[in-house]
Amino acid sequence: MEKQQLLKRDPWLYAHRGASIEYPENTIEAFEQANRYEVNALELDVHVTQDGHPVVIHDPIAVRTTGIYQKIAQHPLKTVETWNVGFSFVDAAGNRPYLQKKLTIPRLETILSRFKHLHISIEIKPRLSSSALAILKTISAAKAQNRVTLASFHHAILQNIRQLGYQGRMALSKQEVKRLLFSPMRFLKAYPLAGQEAQLPLSVYGISLVKQSIIAKCHQLGLSVVFWTVNDPHVAETLLTLGADGIMTDNPAVMRPVFARYRAQTAKK
Repeated sequence: MEKQQLLKRDPWLYAHRGASIEYPENTIEAFEQANRYEVNALELDVHVTQDGHPVVIHDPIAVRTTGIYQKIAQHPLKTVETWNVGFSFVDAAGNRPYLQKKLTIPRLETILSRFKHLHISIEIKPRLSSSALAILKTISAAKAQNRVTLASFHHAILQNIRQLGYQGRMALSKQEVKRLLFSPMRFLKAYPLAGQEAQLPLSVYGISLVKQSIIAKCHQLGLSVVFWTVNDPHVAETLLTLGADGIMTDNPAVMRPVFARYRAQTAKK
């Protein structure tokens, strides 16, 4: 797979865990709301249940969103789907609208089926190779390899996926991002990074990464670059102007006009 072929002129607006400002994160409702804002990509997190089903939730222990102190990996799907993942959500008015109205933790296969028109970045949370394999099987069954980017902070997991022969798009691991940022270009060209996309925070160790030099470095290496988590429209506008290939935001409603303006300006050139 040639990296240069993966760079996109039209930037990706990723809904980070869906429209998670407005709806509980990583729920069907959050993803549906993001879809109404005409985002072209979703970002989500996946854990795997005790009986091998990938489900969309950020934390290994469900207490933050459900109020239930239980590990996803220690319960079967039929149990996990009984938990109310909207339990802790507080809306803009300070209310908790889902205390009584239950929202379930979605299955990965449901998201892949429901949003076939959108690119999806899947962050693999577990460290277990068996969990990664279950996720790969779900992607394969959905025939979604060409519209998915796999990401993980765990370098060994991404290495294992590559060794399994996965041909889809992959982000750099946290370890690889450090190499990208702090290694000279001659070293990176001599020992290329394995992924196709750099997913970068806005800063590391108090140092801003919102720099044209960093974006240009990624592009010289054939990497697309996506920044997270961007909720300030002025920062988003700056990143797009500097050449970023996309941003991840909790608030696609605010970012939609920023992207529309950028596309209109680009079309005039």
